[in-house]
Amino acid sequence: KAVEIVDAEVDFSQYTDISEVKFASWGGSESARARLSILDGCLHFASEEATDPSWDCQFFPIGGVDAEVDVTYTLHFKVKGDHNGNVSMLGFGQTPYGQFAITTDWVEGTVDYVATNNDGNILMQCGDWIGTWDIAYLKITHEGKEQRPATWQEWLTDDGNSIIPGVE
Repeated sequence: KAVEIVDAEVDFSQYTDISEVKFASWGGSESARARLSILDGCLHFASEEATDPSWDCQFFPIGGVDAEVDVTYTLHFKVKGDHNGNVSMLGFGQTPYGQFAITTDWVEGTVDYVATNNDGNILMQCGDWIGTWDIAYLKITHEGKEQRPATWQEWLTDDGNSIIPGVE
């Protein structure tokens, strides 16, 4: 029977300052860190100008998954922006880059990725976004098999007359 396995999860409402967020991999570029903050319980991105090149503004908002090649992983998210657009996103060695769609309404959605290597990090490249967006949470899952519960059997008994060496 298939079950959903949670590989990584981050709820940004648990943070009050961006310095508390544990980004995955090497974290992010200086230009991304300058544009990120925690606002109203969300990871908040704000940019007044694009970077050149656009990939100069990139960061790893979630990761640490030891991904299995050819397994489909799902990124769950809740996001909202000040305008409709896309942010480039790369997950688990996926090529070409995917597009993380952002709208002016809060959207809870999912994006599926097939891992092409063991790097279980999500990379967002947002240097061409001018404006703001907020992410409430991110979660990475995959479908796995239900594990059989461990059944313990009591094989040792104590009849009260046992002698254990070294124990009085």
